[in-house]
Amino acid sequence: MKQLLSIFALIFVAQLSYSQDCEDKNNRAFDFWLGKWLVYQNGEVVGSSIVRKSLTDCGIDESWKSNTGSPGKSHNFFNEETKQWEQHWIDEGGWKLDLYGNPVGENTMLLKSKKQKDWEGKDSMHILRWEKLPLGAVVQTWTVSYDDGKTWKEIFRGQYEHAY
Repeated sequence: MKQLLSIFALIFVAQLSYSQDCEDKNNRAFDFWLGKWLVYQNGEVVGSSIVRKSLTDCGIDESWKSNTGSPGKSHNFFNEETKQWEQHWIDEGGWKLDLYGNPVGENTMLLKSKKQKDWEGKDSMHILRWEKLPLGAVVQTWTVSYDDGKTWKEIFRGQYEHAY
């Protein structure tokens, strides 16, 4: 019994020593993306997204659904060790995208991938940028490079409008 209590005490102390302040400004830097959204591209609704706090407010989870029914999910958080934001995205086919970066100014988040295979198996790099507009909408721009970052092509620009 004494050993069991010692183990629980060690786990509790380890948890307290690692605990990060989820109200810290670094952990709040992506809060501008929180909400229920309709996503527009070229003036037409292409999907919807729910972005909410998770894990006692230390993480942000997104649930995406395109108008064609294709879902995707992402988990986003500030990594206290690396001092960067991370996004881990997965779609219905199992394709995943891991992004890393930090805010650029007060209302913009910029995340980049390392070289990886895209959904067609091609070597690629990705940059996603979210920017909050003055009236509260958020624009997400996704660019991809197939030549180690020499050239970039925009593959998605969506405007997130609050769905009330």
